[in-house]
Amino acid sequence: MKHKLNLITPVTASMLSGVLIYSIFPPFEFSFLAWIALVPLLLVLNHARHLQSFFSGFITGIILCGLHVYWLNMVPGFPLPAYLAIIFYVSSFFAIFSFLFAIVIHRTIIPRVIAASFLWVAIEYLRSNLSFLAVPWVLIGHSQYQNIPLIQMASLTSVYGISFVIVFVNAAVAEGIIWITGSLRRTAGRQASLSVAGASLIVAFVLVVSAYLWGTYQVKSLTAQTASVLKTSLIQGNIPQHKKWNTEEKKNILDHYNNLTIEASKEKPDLIVWPETATPGSLKEDEHVNLSVGKIVRATGIPLLTGSSSTGKIVIKERKMKRDFNSAFLLDESGTIVSTYSKLRLLPFGEYIPFEGIFPWPKWLVPISGICVPGNHHTVFEFPKGKFGVVICWEILFPDLFRIFVQRGSEFMLNLTNEAWFGKTEASHQILAMSVFRAVENRVSVLRCANTGVTCLIDPVGRIRSKVVDEQGNDIMVTGILTVTVPKKGEAPFYSKYGDIFATICSIGAIVITVITLLPLNVRRYLKVTGDR
Repeated sequence: MKHKLNLITPVTASMLSGVLIYSIFPPFEFSFLAWIALVPLLLVLNHARHLQSFFSGFITGIILCGLHVYWLNMVPGFPLPAYLAIIFYVSSFFAIFSFLFAIVIHRTIIPRVIAASFLWVAIEYLRSNLSFLAVPWVLIGHSQYQNIPLIQMASLTSVYGISFVIVFVNAAVAEGIIWITGSLRRTAGRQASLSVAGASLIVAFVLVVSAYLWGTYQVKSLTAQTASVLKTSLIQGNIPQHKKWNTEEKKNILDHYNNLTIEASKEKPDLIVWPETATPGSLKEDEHVNLSVGKIVRATGIPLLTGSSSTGKIVIKERKMKRDFNSAFLLDESGTIVSTYSKLRLLPFGEYIPFEGIFPWPKWLVPISGICVPGNHHTVFEFPKGKFGVVICWEILFPDLFRIFVQRGSEFMLNLTNEAWFGKTEASHQILAMSVFRAVENRVSVLRCANTGVTCLIDPVGRIRSKVVDEQGNDIMVTGILTVTVPKKGEAPFYSKYGDIFATICSIGAIVITVITLLPLNVRRYLKVTGDR
């Protein structure tokens, strides 16, 4: 029986951490649980060795990711093997963290709070920036997107600073529990454990309080700035995915946007915005679409920004092939296209196939062929009332891409997106949570214009000021117009100027910790960083 309990307890604890981390994100948003969600896993790792630590982290990742992105199964034609591959891939990062953390705490006297925080941030940063394998999803700091004072840290560190503090607190709590249970069993080293546990909890408390006080000051200072840039109307068309590219629906879709645009023009905005790929055909190549949209703009006399497509070319195996740009077009009052931005960071395996023509991806895993080519310029749209940049769809998830537009003079940012693929799931709210951090990192307003939701205004301190909702308060799979006055951006903060310095420091720290841990025992003793536990 004892053997079974020893086997079941680590598995149960690892699963519990997976469930707790899942619960801190939409749809449940029990964000307060973030401060203890990792504790069960960290307690398991205190006793785990080698493969057990790896699989403990893997189990946590499987539970978390399997639940968190189940909505991928709502995407038409998305294969089950691809869903499982994504879950296993992301879970491997949790496994690597657990493996390295267990080795560090068993082979060195490096405090758990230091090892956990540095390793966690380094692995989140790695996972978010691995070229076409980048998955900047389910970062633990994103869970605090409604905790406005705390997330002001993102103006210095991006989301990684919030993740660092959360993991530090979790590790401090685990350290305290380990000391209590150890003292009850009268184990050796009580005094040393007490000093480490006490210091960890005190530092954790100071970190959290300092972050809240500084964040509160920042919010008050920026809220006092009441200037605005312009007035804009965002249109949420709510076109079902199965109708968007149906040629028989072309007239109905254009008429639908026409009616909504006429209604929005009554508010006399400076700019009207349609979402990603709003037009049922290419704005530049489809004459009927071009004439119809131009007519709508001239009828209102208000400039329009719309998502659409245009044709590009790609060479594969010495063959020239036509592919689409996923673009945003700005039309002036006369209906003339005056500026264009084409999506730079395409969705791998959705909009393009990595190494297409070089690596033979199996059809059961990757059933589609690439359909898009990337743009080549960070366009800043010039407008009489100000300059703005546009990111399309999942580009909002990449802070390094986003801040380039701000550095080049954008006074506010627009995110055009179509999330009809995911149906009425929490995917849109997960993306909204991540979008909040782009506003804080750069002190700019972010306007999300989505086909099915969530269409909203996020101000420069990360508050979601207003959004499209129906009478029942639903904000996805509803039709509506949001007319808002866009707050002026604040002074460029540290992150906007210098980028991921904090995450880089944590990554270097994690490498140093790992290298020290892997040194031979006699060398570690010489460096006086080790002790038998």
